[in-house]
Amino acid sequence: MRVQSLPGIVARPYQLQRSLAVDSVTRKYHELIDSMSIAEKVRRSGEMTRWAQEWIGRQIVAEHGPMPERRLKIEVALRVYANEAEVVRQLQELRNDIAD
Repeated sequence: MRVQSLPGIVARPYQLQRSLAVDSVTRKYHELIDSMSIAEKVRRSGEMTRWAQEWIGRQIVAEHGPMPERRLKIEVALRVYANEAEVVRQLQELRNDIAD
């Protein structure tokens, strides 16, 4: 396989093959997403959000042990919103209220 390179860029056949495979998968993914109705996209988004929250919850329980459901929800939210200072402050207040 003869590969032409742009000046200053060395292209290797295995890189091009990998790149074409990734492009093909990405293209197929976008085709499938584009074919979904709005309702399907919203439903799947909700499912993915719930899955992510459950995954974070399992991590927290593995690190800190079992805890009441409300406390676990607050701990999950603290991780999800870690970069939102005001949200974190409010969640910490909630956590302190249930600890009392």
